[in-house]
Amino acid sequence: MEALPVTEVWGVAGRLAQRLEAMGVETIADPVAIRHTFSVVQMRTVLELNGFPAIPVEDEVATKAQILVSRSFPDPIWDPEIVGAAVAEFAQCASRRLRTEGEVTGRITVSATTSPHRPGPAHHVSAHVRLAVPTNEPTPLVAAARAALVPKLLHWTQYMRAGILCTDLAPEGAVPVLPGVLEQPAPIGELIDAVNRRFGTGTLALGRLGAHSPDPWANHQADLSPRYTTDWNELRTVS
Repeated sequence: MEALPVTEVWGVAGRLAQRLEAMGVETIADPVAIRHTFSVVQMRTVLELNGFPAIPVEDEVATKAQILVSRSFPDPIWDPEIVGAAVAEFAQCASRRLRTEGEVTGRITVSATTSPHRPGPAHHVSAHVRLAVPTNEPTPLVAAARAALVPKLLHWTQYMRAGILCTDLAPEGAVPVLPGVLEQPAPIGELIDAVNRRFGTGTLALGRLGAHSPDPWANHQADLSPRYTTDWNELRTVS
């Protein structure tokens, strides 16, 4: 420590360093003298450098600020309804992660974009939705995501990526809702989780999950848009 100049100490620079230099302080100094001349903060720093614990250690709880589910498609998707179906699936994935973390979201951002490396018109669209009631249930998240994004999408545009971002996170139950003020959908998230834990991911979901795969949008485009109808109420495989 004697070999290190005082400016190597965190927080000592600029005018403070000049004042220490004028006092003849080049390395670790007397903490009492530092306290009288500067402040208790610098005194604690000197004590710590001399091996005496003086700065309390606070337990920090890492909180997650957001949950993002976003995927790139291996080939462009031209149909806005199919992009909407992908975002609906991502919303269900985000819903599951929220329940796993014991959190609810009060705001979502949905987006879709073309690739800058492909020919054709570029289009990036996003929509922000503040939920009436913070939730981790799939039904309102899927409905809000599709309603916000699909009308903004363009037909015959090569979308290569889509996603949903959940923000304004809070612990589940921390935001009280007065009964009867807002109509709430039936809580089915835990039921879906229980069925999928028992019978496999993707067994039960809202709508139709891609191609019977936990990560269906990693499949080839040939297994995506040609095989699906655009009716969200019944996204069924077309033979």
